[in-house]
Amino acid sequence: MYKINFNHLFYFKTIAENQSIVKASKVLNISQPALSKQLKSLEYDLGFSLFERKGRRLVLNTNGMQVLEYATKVFRDTEEMLVSVNKPTKAKTKEVRIGIAPWLSNHVVYSSLKKLIYNKHLKCSIIQIETNGLINLLESNKLDFILLDQSIKLRSKKLESKLIHKEKIICTTSYKTKTKGRFPTNINDKRFINYSPDLQVHTDINNYLDDHDIECEEISNITDSALIHLILKKTDIIAFLPESIVKNSIKNKELRKLGELDDVLSYSWIAYNPKQVDQGILDLVL
Repeated sequence: MYKINFNHLFYFKTIAENQSIVKASKVLNISQPALSKQLKSLEYDLGFSLFERKGRRLVLNTNGMQVLEYATKVFRDTEEMLVSVNKPTKAKTKEVRIGIAPWLSNHVVYSSLKKLIYNKHLKCSIIQIETNGLINLLESNKLDFILLDQSIKLRSKKLESKLIHKEKIICTTSYKTKTKGRFPTNINDKRFINYSPDLQVHTDINNYLDDHDIECEEISNITDSALIHLILKKTDIIAFLPESIVKNSIKNKELRKLGELDDVLSYSWIAYNPKQVDQGILDLVL
């Protein structure tokens, strides 16, 4: 029977996620020479190399990408197996503490968290507050991970983040709003709701309007996308929302699509502390 050393496979997965033996050795608390030796052993057992070196980074080759896909599944399935076979008569649930930026689309949040929500061995505790508060709680280990609208790279040295979703931003309004011409000139001089200034999307929207010489009156800053969505249905104000939030309302003719913002996307990231996060939990989100 063909045998693969699980330790070697886990070390490879960690190296692939960090794109560096140096970084992976710190995460695993293993010396660099020892980790390099473990990787070479795995490559010897498999009969092919797994990485290509590009500058200081180790980048997966075609074989490496395929092995990583299977390795991720192996460890996820192993975690589920251990939880299942080792549970006591009355299974204890593990609490997963999650922070969410309020402006993120509920559709995206649900899609990202549904494997956690429906896992009978987990209990999800979710809070929604502004970005700085989420980062502070995550850095102090009071949250397991957070979902937000931007990479954490420039805001924290302790944390890491990965992109989990991106989608179009739609300019929309109710059918009460009168417009002339094509987008974006048809929104010139209109009143609009923008997001809170601490969100990246606030800057992206303002830059888009400036680049296209559009003069709009910003009448409010609101963090909650669901609240903006509700206001739009009852007024002649315009707003810019992720496609997943307004898709059904446009289809049901509750809102009217005015246009899409070229080169401006809505991003959703997951941020976590690599030294504290439960990799099995993280894999259920990624």
